[in-house]
Amino acid sequence: MRRIFFIFMILVVAGVTAFYVLSEFSVPEINFVRDTPTKNPTGNEMVIHRLYAAGVDTDAFAEKVEGSLVAVEFSEDEIYAAALASGTPEFYPAFYFTTVVADPINNVFVFGAGFNQEYYKGQENSRFDMTNVHIEIESAGFALSNFEADTVSDGDKKAEPEVLSEDFTTLADNLNDSRSYHLRLKGNNGRLTIRYTYDIKTTGIFPSTAVTGQYLEVYADVSYTTDKGLVVLYTNEPYSNLEDLED
Repeated sequence: MRRIFFIFMILVVAGVTAFYVLSEFSVPEINFVRDTPTKNPTGNEMVIHRLYAAGVDTDAFAEKVEGSLVAVEFSEDEIYAAALASGTPEFYPAFYFTTVVADPINNVFVFGAGFNQEYYKGQENSRFDMTNVHIEIESAGFALSNFEADTVSDGDKKAEPEVLSEDFTTLADNLNDSRSYHLRLKGNNGRLTIRYTYDIKTTGIFPSTAVTGQYLEVYADVSYTTDKGLVVLYTNEPYSNLEDLED
């Protein structure tokens, strides 16, 4: 009886191990699909949802569309975008941006940003996450100061960026242990250029890098007047990876 029990336990352990090993090696390949920016009614906040999908056979999709009558209505880029959108949603990070007035008399603003993993409509699992996240912020018209990043592991605040230029117009920082940050802007009006670079990793027992060299670039044009108040215009460039910058 004892021998049967041990054999049973061995089979259970082997089955569980096989399940996790299979799960680890069955993570699909993902492709960038599109960015969806959404602004709040007042315009001082924006979120960009970035969709990645799996199970995309772009060649087969293109051949199917090209053989139909509707193909003449679409360009190659539009057909490719439709092919990506036909895949299964797998990764849906969201990038948040906000700007508020801290001291209107002395022209001081606070800019904050963060990123998080969310779920696309119909998505049930989350098998990916961002890693090696790096930000660069350039300012035209503002002096940058009072940078703080909220660390995830211990809840402390990282009070200084890794790089801050002597003229206070450029900063850079790694956000591997942070999901949000904020900093102070001083000036009448100006533009921020925010650049994210990151990789995507799997989130299983044995995490591995799935996609490298991802890129997001956003502009924030900020101004304040007594009659109009705070006006912020956010614009995101149509780039998804570093290779796009070389084209």
